[in-house]
Amino acid sequence: TEALLPVVVISYGFLICLISIAGLIHLDNVLPVLENGLAPVLKAAFPDIVSFPFGQTVIFFMIWHLFPDQQKLKKLSLIAYSTVALFLIAMNVLNITILGTTLVANATLPFLQTVQLIEVGDILERLDVMVTLLLFLGLFVKMTTFYWGAVYALTHLFPAIHKRYWLMLVGLLIFISSFLEPNYTTHVWLGLKFSVKIYPLFQVLIPIVMFIVMLVRRISVRQPP
Repeated sequence: TEALLPVVVISYGFLICLISIAGLIHLDNVLPVLENGLAPVLKAAFPDIVSFPFGQTVIFFMIWHLFPDQQKLKKLSLIAYSTVALFLIAMNVLNITILGTTLVANATLPFLQTVQLIEVGDILERLDVMVTLLLFLGLFVKMTTFYWGAVYALTHLFPAIHKRYWLMLVGLLIFISSFLEPNYTTHVWLGLKFSVKIYPLFQVLIPIVMFIVMLVRRISVRQPP
């Protein structure tokens, strides 16, 4: 991720500059703001946006405790979450200003459609390949992290079995399952219809329970015997 992050940042910055130069941004597409109040926003946020992309709390729990400087970790985590949140908001607003709400709501990959509209001096165009590469870079990091998390959890749950066997078994399972869905439409349908409804059970409930247990333990330790 340290090697890929500069590539991702520079690529997004380059594409956003070209979008501005091409004159594709129309701010009137985002008006009126909150036309129907906060109710539609909250309905869209829960549980879908809570699960994706901010729901990967469990995998972070597996990584955070390995970090030696916990005080520094808190600051870095807050900065990372805030930066990602602001970036996603900005990119969604950018897509809406260019495509409008109807196209953004029905597009599979709105930013890909946005970049396809770039034409600068009849030279810089058809840059959607950059978006595709950025998409695969992000998916690579995310899938590798989940792969590591699954192996890490199984190794601790079943210590009698060596890590290398879990590595092969989980990898084989991921490989086989990647062929079960016939197309991308089915993949998205399964994710939005079922997965995001189940994720909050362990991405929200488990962290809350852990937080309560931590508080109870701290209070019991501070109380005199």
